[in-house]
Order: sequence, then structure tokens, then C-alpha cells
Amino acid sequence: MVPGTGSNEQARLILETANDAFISVDTDGTIVDWNPAATRIFGWERDEALGRRLVSTVVPPELREAHLKGFDLHLATGESRLLFRPVELPAVHRDGRELRIQLTIWPSETPHGPRFNAFLRDVTDTVRLHAYLEVLRRIATTVNATDEPEVATRAALDEVARFTGWPVGHAYLRGWDEEVLRPTGWWSAGTEQLPGIDPFLDVTAAMTFLHDGLPGRVAANERPAWIPDMSLDASCPRQGAASSAGLHSAFAFPVVSGDRVLGVLEFFSTAVQDVDEDLQELMLQVGMELGRVFDRARWGQEARRADEQERVAERLRELEGMKNTFLRAISHELRTPLTVIRGVSELLHTRDEDLDAAQRRTMTERLLDHAKQLEALLLDLLDLDRLTRGTLTVHRRSVDPVAIAQQVIDRVVASGAGDERLTVLDVATDGMTATIDPVMFERIVENLLLNARRHTPGGTEVRLRLARLDGAGHGDGDGITVIVEDDGPGIPEDQRSRVLEAFARLPGSDDTAGTGIGLSLVERFAALHDGEVVIGASASGGARFEVRLPAGPSATER
Repeated sequence: MVPGTGSNEQARLILETANDAFISVDTDGTIVDWNPAATRIFGWERDEALGRRLVSTVVPPELREAHLKGFDLHLATGESRLLFRPVELPAVHRDGRELRIQLTIWPSETPHGPRFNAFLRDVTDTVRLHAYLEVLRRIATTVNATDEPEVATRAALDEVARFTGWPVGHAYLRGWDEEVLRPTGWWSAGTEQLPGIDPFLDVTAAMTFLHDGLPGRVAANERPAWIPDMSLDASCPRQGAASSAGLHSAFAFPVVSGDRVLGVLEFFSTAVQDVDEDLQELMLQVGMELGRVFDRARWGQEARRADEQERVAERLRELEGMKNTFLRAISHELRTPLTVIRGVSELLHTRDEDLDAAQRRTMTERLLDHAKQLEALLLDLLDLDRLTRGTLTVHRRSVDPVAIAQQVIDRVVASGAGDERLTVLDVATDGMTATIDPVMFERIVENLLLNARRHTPGGTEVRLRLARLDGAGHGDGDGITVIVEDDGPGIPEDQRSRVLEAFARLPGSDDTAGTGIGLSLVERFAALHDGEVVIGASASGGARFEVRLPAGPSATER
């Protein structure tokens, strides 16, 4: 009995009415006292428990040997780590259910000899609740850390499989606008290592569900479902494959977003398991947590789609503006020479007899100059078309770039007779040669000079510099660097890549100032040489274009 409690009757009344179980054993480990609370916890009536060994009554089979060793050690030495302090241990109910108990043990001396007494309480539900909360916490942590449904779903499969001890877990999903559940191939870790599991994996990979089967029932009812023994459930279409893999019980729960089931997570056990309502409620919460990831993924997709649509719309507006600007520019570029050609031609036709030889020569020169302008414009358009279609190729040969550049300068200056812009040619090395496409090189130099002269005021200087680009790392022979600088307004940094696009213009520029094709051709001709165009600022703040054309094998060498 309990010492210090007064009379035996009072002690017995306390024990009989206590909420905690009271158990007392002798030095043989035989139960000598057992109150009603012990019956409620363990299922044994008092008269059944008295006289039984404690180890075979409440201790789980796998712990009985350790319990006996510890009991014997205390009897032999008096040593015990369990006395006089609350300890949480596993226990077993009469029907075999596992329990978790908290107990405090103390020894006492009685007229009948030494006794070991314990007050116990069942903390199974409390421990399980803590475990449930830990599962939810771990899954919620993963959910909050990712916007990827696959990452969160795989983590949930692994976490639930670990917590339940059900080794096989799989996810079925369906689209936002779909009703059919489709297999994902996402399995809990270690599934493929189970012996004989491959046929079950193959059947699952080939099977979809609507309202049938375990996944279909879950999706239709929006609630978890449990099959204690699949061999007895004729509605389970994977019954044979599951049996061959040694799988017996199954449960599944929905992944829910708002009022829509987006998927089903299913789990399979190698033992027959009775329905666990508490576990199903926990899994319903897990499914809701996972639904948050799918929500964020959808919101992200919609936001990205909206952003992409806005970018496309903005690009279309930009292209429409570029097209209109180009049409205005091309109209101007065409109208001016055509007007001159028509006017001069009509004058020659109607007043030919009144003109002397010098006048006729002047007029024919004007016709020739403006015809060349039209030819250059047409050539730009044709080259742009061929470049766009990928039909223009590089034909390299060894050339004198200085001679070509000088010819371009003479032609450009002659076409702009009367303006006050000075074009200066600077050559870094005498006797320079380059293995490049001479036609493209000529067009590059011409377009750079025309662009510079178009955007710089009269009386300023346009500087053209040619320098050797070393052949090391750039193919055989010598490459060349073309640098054109001016003293104009320059190009803002945020516009430097844009000016290389076809038909592009700087904000505020004259819509009729060129066609917007020339610099685009420069960039594309350089790319065909495996080169590049670098835009910067000149020392005076004007524009600086540096075109690097690596050398390559000549056409005859190829």
C-alpha cells in the first residue's frame, strides 16, 4: 500500500477514484495492485491483472527482455534511472494496440515485502497530436519555401511515408481545367527498391482515373479514403498488381485548392491496416497545405503570362511605330531622288534644244547621283531581306582595306558636296591587309560614315580609323577593326543596343533622317564575320562605333 496516506481505507479510496492508473508489483515483477484507471488504460480487469507478470501484461514484446534486465539490475545493485521522475515509455493494450504512457515509479516497504509502485497516465493522444503537428510543420516549411508543385509534392510523399511507415506513396494530378487524374511518376523515396514492385509501378504509370478506383473516389468526394485490404475490394483496378507486390492496405487524400481537387496522394502498406480516422483528418490538412503551392504556381504562371502578353503587346506597338517611321523615311528617301530624276528628265526632254553641253552634263550628273542613291537604298533593302532569310554568305579574300575605305570616303564626300563636314582617315599600320568579304566591308564603312555625317552638325569632323585585329583566336590571316567617331550628340547608354535593330531610331530623332537600316546591316555583316559591334562615346561626347571583323580562310581556301 501507499505509505503516509493514513488508513488503508483512505488509501484505497484514493486509488479507486484516481484518474491516473496505479500499478504495484513485487520483486518477482508480479502485479499485486491494479486500480480502475489501469483497467481503462490497458483493458485488463483487476482480477485478471492481479497475479500476472507485469512484463507480459503492459510491456511491448520487443522491449520485454530489456525490461527484465533493468529490473534484475535494480534488485542486484539498487541502481535505476527510472525512479522518482516522470518517464515516457511505450506500452501495449490488452488488444495489442500500442500506447504511450507517462509514469513515475517509486519503491516502498510493506508488511508483505518490497514493492515497486507507479502512477501512469495514457499520453498516446498527446504524443500523437505532437507528431501530427510536427508532420504538418515540416510539410508547411517545405510548402512555404517553394513555388514548385513537384518539389512540395515529393517532399510530402516522403514525409507521410516516413511518418506512417507505409513505404509506397504516389501522386496523381490533373490540370486546372481537367477532370481526369493522371499519374505523375512521383513516388516516395525508396519505392523502387521494394522487391516485386515494378509491375505495380508500370500499371500505375499507365492508368488514369475519373470517378473510379481509390484516386477517383477521393477526387469525387473531396475527402480521404481508406482500403483496409485491397484483396477484398473489387473496386480496386490495381488489385492484382498490388497483391503481387505484397501491398495490402491503401489510403489516399486530396490536394485541394479552394473548392477544387487538383490531385490525389495515395499510399500503400505491406500489412493490413485498419481505418485510422485521425490520420485521415491529418492528411486532409496536408492536402490543403499542398494546395497553397499549386495556387502560387498558378498565380505565378498567370502573372508571367500577363507579363509576357504585355511585353508582346509593347513589342508590337514598338514594331508598329518602327514600321510607320520606316515608311515615312523610305517615302522621303525615295521621293527626293525621284523628284530630282523626274524634274531633270522632263527638263532634258522639253528643253533639250535650249541647253548647252555644260548644262546637259550637269543635269546628267544629277541624274546619275540620284540614281545611285536609289540603287543604294534598294541594295540595303535587298541585303536586309537576304540577311533575314539567311541567304547572304561571307566570301572572304585578302584585300587592301585602306584603298576600299578611301574609295568609300571619296564617294560619300562627293555625294554630299557642299556640306562642311570633314572626314578624316587614320590608318594604324602601313601595308595593312585583311582577309574579309570586301563587299560587306565596303558597306560597313559606308553605312557608318553616312550615319555619322547624318547626325553631326556642319563644320564638325568624322574620324575613320582602321587597325589590325590580331589573327590569334580569330582564324587565319589578319582581321581588321573599323572605328568611326563623330562630334554629334552621341547615343545614350540605354539606347546603344537598340540602334542596331532594323528601322530603329533614337527618341526625338527626325523620322526622315535615314531609313534605320544602315546600322542594322553593319551589325549583321559583322556577325557573319563572327565579329561584333561595340558602341560607345567619343572623346567629345559624340558616338563611337567599333566594328571588329576577325579574319578567316579565303573563299578559294575553303
